[in-house]
Amino acid sequence: FLPPTPMTEFRLHYLVHQLLTAFKAGDRDLNPESYVEQLTRHANQPHGQLPVTASRDLLAMSAPQRQEFLDRYDEIRDTQARELEPLVCLLAKIAEDPSVRGMLESTTRTSSSDDLAALRGQLDSMKGMTQAQSAVAGQTKEQRMQMARKAELLAQLPPPFASLQRPYMTLAFPHVRHAPETSVPLGSLPVPAQEALLIEDILFVLMGVEGRYVRLVPEAARKGHVAAFDMDDSGDRSLAELARRLFPLAADYAAIAAFIDGFADYHGGLVAQALAAAIRVIVKEYLVLIAQLEHQNTQGSLTLQKLWYYVQPCTMTLGTVASIVASVSRGQCEGGALLSLLHERTMCALGDAATQDLCIHLTQAASAPYFTMLEKWIYKGLAEDPYGEFMVAEDKSLTKERLGREYNDSYWEQHYTIVADQVPSFLADVAPKILAAGKYINVVRQCGKEIVCPDAAEMTYSLRDRTYKDHLDRAYAYASRTLLDVLMGEFHLIDRLRSIKRYFLMEQGDMFQAFMDSADGELRKVFADINRERLASLLELAQRTSQANHDAFKDDLRCNLVSCNLITELFRIMQVSHDYKGNARGEFFSASQMQFADPQDGTPAPTINGYEAFTLEYDVQWPVSLVLNQRAIKRYQLLFRHLFRVKDIERQLSLAWRELQCTKRLKAQAAFSGAFTLRQRMLDFVLSFQYYIMAEVIEPRWHTLLLDIRKVSTLDEVLQLHTSFLDSCLKECMLTNPQLLKIVSKLLAVCSSFSTKIMKTGRPLVAEMERNEYARHPVPLPAERTFQQDISKIDELFSACMAELLGSLTQLARSESEARMGNMVSRLDYNGYYSQRPRKAISRVAPTSVMKA
Repeated sequence: FLPPTPMTEFRLHYLVHQLLTAFKAGDRDLNPESYVEQLTRHANQPHGQLPVTASRDLLAMSAPQRQEFLDRYDEIRDTQARELEPLVCLLAKIAEDPSVRGMLESTTRTSSSDDLAALRGQLDSMKGMTQAQSAVAGQTKEQRMQMARKAELLAQLPPPFASLQRPYMTLAFPHVRHAPETSVPLGSLPVPAQEALLIEDILFVLMGVEGRYVRLVPEAARKGHVAAFDMDDSGDRSLAELARRLFPLAADYAAIAAFIDGFADYHGGLVAQALAAAIRVIVKEYLVLIAQLEHQNTQGSLTLQKLWYYVQPCTMTLGTVASIVASVSRGQCEGGALLSLLHERTMCALGDAATQDLCIHLTQAASAPYFTMLEKWIYKGLAEDPYGEFMVAEDKSLTKERLGREYNDSYWEQHYTIVADQVPSFLADVAPKILAAGKYINVVRQCGKEIVCPDAAEMTYSLRDRTYKDHLDRAYAYASRTLLDVLMGEFHLIDRLRSIKRYFLMEQGDMFQAFMDSADGELRKVFADINRERLASLLELAQRTSQANHDAFKDDLRCNLVSCNLITELFRIMQVSHDYKGNARGEFFSASQMQFADPQDGTPAPTINGYEAFTLEYDVQWPVSLVLNQRAIKRYQLLFRHLFRVKDIERQLSLAWRELQCTKRLKAQAAFSGAFTLRQRMLDFVLSFQYYIMAEVIEPRWHTLLLDIRKVSTLDEVLQLHTSFLDSCLKECMLTNPQLLKIVSKLLAVCSSFSTKIMKTGRPLVAEMERNEYARHPVPLPAERTFQQDISKIDELFSACMAELLGSLTQLARSESEARMGNMVSRLDYNGYYSQRPRKAISRVAPTSVMKA
């Protein structure tokens, strides 16, 4: 029942376009933008009772059978179908809009005989499905789990009262019927004797017992489920008319008694049982009245006219109660749905004080066990709901231990969820706050803390919404404040986030510099040859010998190797919306839409080395794992692998510079001049890109995150801020835009291939030079023409990639108003070197040929 995730304008535009296409209106002069604007404007406007009533009346006036439509509407409304009112309002708006109605009528085609035969075949196949199968097919996972839990609990209870072989222990008419006693016709008796016999029979019928002359009509002969009676018509007509006036009261009593018997045990749920108990009190007072009338009858002072006069006050009461129980039985309402029905009846009786007081009394009695469950939830964090009646459902298959192991675990979002059908209408506005308050207290309780809410108060049903909101506001404030105090104080959430930033966002530069120096030989190996234990020991050594040794959480850091490079992992684990799969424009998608897979599922790529496979792991315990769960850790790992890859390229270019410096003694500046210039341009790109990520993306976002976290009042706000921080970093680091990600990855690959080319060419020359210099022999130079051609190809490819990157960044900065992107463009092309050069397509220079070279 929580508000759905906000739909982006792009997604809404896509759905409107698909709807128009389904109506075959794509070729018409219909602008989807106008419909998107209307939907956005009216999305958050609630529909009140007046628009629903007016919409129902409008549809009823245009219906062929008006009364049948209204009866069907009331029947569906009694089932507490939440989609009924929005559907009626939608149909009424369609009926009022001539353009929409005309479009629907024009797109509707006449069904042929083949279409009708196919439709009949589908209906016949669906008809073969059993009722249980069709019910399960339309249920959500939470509903199926709730029904399974309820069935398990009900199986442990004794059989219901109605199943006991005692047919006469009931307030209603017994199911076992006997043949009427032989009696003389009523018309053959004098009028006073007829009246006495009718009074006796009617008193019996009013208590649920058949008489000799007034009999219960068999169920097969009734119209509907309401009890009906028949009597001997041979008697006096005036007496018969007076007697028939009392039949509706007897029918109401029969319906009420059947309801009480049906919900006398726990199988109907606590709310229904509480309602049945409250109605039983009313029935008891009614039976006391019948006993008093019977006493008058034994004294000979009761007539049919007096009987009709004495039962007048209870006729309205039993009629109201009978109407309520009929709606409950027809709608099979339980728990919160039953309370919604009672609240609706209470609100509809605003003009009748007596009826409203009766409805308030019944609603207060029925809601007592529900409010008991609500108090335990918001004050103690306990979801005690043995019969599936409460608005909060618990999924016990999700445990907090899975937060540190599984990538797609949704403990916080799905362990406790709102069951929309069990939310009373008078608590619908505060249902999200109820869920959050209980979840906060539940976390504190699982941390072993004593929970004593100072503002805990008993809650009862009231027509004033402010009463509930005051209690819930105080409970919510206490729960959120207590949980934040536990997270920020005892479990040091801020320090944990700083520790995460120190490692995953490479704030601890000396540690990683030392690690890369010591583990370079191991990281240069291919994936299958890397010794993980040696790599872990080298990481720990670098950690202990750097400033990171003062980190209180340094022991929670571990290293790991992923079986694929970064771009392969990103395109494997990111599942984009349906539109993006067929969209080549590369629209941005939020990192919150990512669904992560286990990175170890893939087959190790034989060409990646340790630098491409290296990543970090971080152990987080409860309750900090609510914020730093595996989904958040995975996003940090994506950022770390991106930064680590850039740092590796910078290191390779630095090593290439050292090799090029050694070649100066060969006095072959013409052969290596192009390599010197290209290396410097590559280094400028890598340093500018690294500065952009660290100084313009991560640091400002991090600073804002720390400032905002100190102002929050709930854990949900912390989660939202942290997720927003990661989303922004992933987006602005170009990890969520496939087009930019491919270009940047290709640029880094070109830089790596250049460094490899220089190392393979320079090292043998330097070694040969040292040997020949010792022997005083000239050094043979490499094939100068071939080497220059290879460097020229790499230069061409690098320049083309840079031009494409600058063009994409410029377009993005204009469309998305990203000032940081514009700053990066200015830094990379500060003198117009790339923009003034003629652009060449990247496809003209094959990257594979460069790699082979």
